[in-house]
Amino acid sequence: MDRVVQAVSLLVDRQGRVAAVCPQEATVGGLPAARVLGQPASRLFEPASGEKVAGLLAAPDGGLVPALLATSAEGGPAQSVWVRARPVLTSAPELPVVELLIGTGPREWLLERTPLGLWCADPTEGVNQRDDSAALLYGVPGARQLTIAEFLARVHPDDVPDLLSLQLDATEQPGRTVQAHFRFQGDDGGWRWLLTWACSFTVMGRPLLVGVSAALDGGPVDGRSDEGARIARRVRRPAEELLLAPSQERVADLLLERFPALIGATQATVGLLDGDRGRRLRIERRPEPPAGHGAPWVVPLDAALPLAVVARTGRPSFLTRDEYLALAPDGGTLVAEPRTRSWSILPLTEPGGTPLGAWALGHEGPDGLAPTAVAAVREVARLAGQALARTGRTQPYLDLADAFQAGAAPLPPDAVDGLTVTVRHLPAQHDLGLGGDWYDLIDLRDGTVMVCVGDVQGHGAHAAPLMARLRTLVRAYSLGSPDPGTVLGLVNDFLDRFPVSATATCTLLRLDPRTGSTLVARAAHPPLLVVGPDGAVRTENVTGGLPLGVLPGQGYPTEPVDLPPGALLALCTDGLVEGPALPLEQGLAALGAVLSAWPGDSLEPLADRLLPLAGATGHQDDATVLLLARQS
Repeated sequence: MDRVVQAVSLLVDRQGRVAAVCPQEATVGGLPAARVLGQPASRLFEPASGEKVAGLLAAPDGGLVPALLATSAEGGPAQSVWVRARPVLTSAPELPVVELLIGTGPREWLLERTPLGLWCADPTEGVNQRDDSAALLYGVPGARQLTIAEFLARVHPDDVPDLLSLQLDATEQPGRTVQAHFRFQGDDGGWRWLLTWACSFTVMGRPLLVGVSAALDGGPVDGRSDEGARIARRVRRPAEELLLAPSQERVADLLLERFPALIGATQATVGLLDGDRGRRLRIERRPEPPAGHGAPWVVPLDAALPLAVVARTGRPSFLTRDEYLALAPDGGTLVAEPRTRSWSILPLTEPGGTPLGAWALGHEGPDGLAPTAVAAVREVARLAGQALARTGRTQPYLDLADAFQAGAAPLPPDAVDGLTVTVRHLPAQHDLGLGGDWYDLIDLRDGTVMVCVGDVQGHGAHAAPLMARLRTLVRAYSLGSPDPGTVLGLVNDFLDRFPVSATATCTLLRLDPRTGSTLVARAAHPPLLVVGPDGAVRTENVTGGLPLGVLPGQGYPTEPVDLPPGALLALCTDGLVEGPALPLEQGLAALGAVLSAWPGDSLEPLADRLLPLAGATGHQDDATVLLLARQS
């Protein structure tokens, strides 16, 4: 016999009575869990076996014995099982507070591959995973013990309130079984989807929370399970994408595109509350309906359609195709594909139960989801509801950020006759795509251009608004003055009137591509480098002034720099060449060494080699480099 038929875990108190049954829907000897609770554990067995079990409960280290499990009249003759007892407390193993595992299957399975993990939580000792089964479930070595804080740090933040509520409920009602499901991150960085049952005891004068955990599908952790276990394994890793989804649109895409294929659904439909104070459902469907199909894609929430009913009530619905058509003769918003013969319609709700919408899956079989798969799919719907609630609250800010990013993000420089220009820009906060660095190339309409590279103090979201203002100021003043130093002085004085403190470094130059004549002004910015046609690199350490915004009334002198045909000019910010681990002189030397190898043709391969230099600075900062070559 190579697969488990049944495994039931009992928590037994110091008087030998059953305090909890896991799974809660399990039967013990044909009796439901509710009728087993409070009964002496030894009386669940035939008399001779009951004596063996009583001995196990009294043994300090527990043990494993074969036994005959008594059954009710409806259950037939006594069932041959293995029984294992394990003490809960490592510090006081003589106390008969134990886990009693009853399972049919090979002895080795009970010893080594039990799919239920015993744990206990003690305010003093922390959370102790008691056996190898728990180690497999939690992804934490069996001998390790975590403090309460360490344990909760591994629980997904959205699920911490559920566990704290479980602890509170169990403590306030000793002996009552409480339940929660949550995500737990193991040592390998992967998330486990777990169900746990627990009871509270008072042991040695202090409260002790004792529990049993199981995988989400309730099957063995070695993967030998039914369709429910296979689906649970398929969706477990992709479900992490829901935790990172940046928008409700992304959540809907996952429910429509990713999960149906993993679950084996023939089609999927998502209805989300939209507009009019949440009294309408906005509908999306995959595959798309046939051309010319007239089903409504916005329906009232109070409609009689099953999708709306589930969204409104928060209660799932499992219907055959005929049952669905009886409720919506025209197909409503679902419109069955030819292969679809049944439906599973699941609510999408906030953690508190507030409706957000519904998710419908079509199935090829007439019976819909396998019963063992329902838990896994409902868990996906629960996580999707959490993600929808989270992204719904942040969506207005995301829309604002998108609008700001569109106006503030650096743009590729415009083409200028006689010049080849390329830029590489790496913000410190990659996810935002914004930072404090900026660059610009401004056509002055007289045959010359202004070239600018600047750096606002700070980086990321805080620096980006100031960067956008400064870039606009430099551009505006450049169009009115031909002198880079004058422009920097005007910008500096304007910053003194900013409503918030802002400082920045900047290099600004005016270049005539026809002659190579260049005027440069610098506000405490790193020097620029010039690579001659012969490959020689020189540092143009132009006399500069204070950073912009430090003191009003500052002057910024300009100095000429010659750029012969075929020469290359490099402007960068300090994030590329300076940091705690890299003095500016060494950073400029490293930059010059890369530039000296330029073969004189395309700038793109050269630019690709420059940003990695930022890794030597010893910190994470915005990094920008602008390369400008005068054509021969």
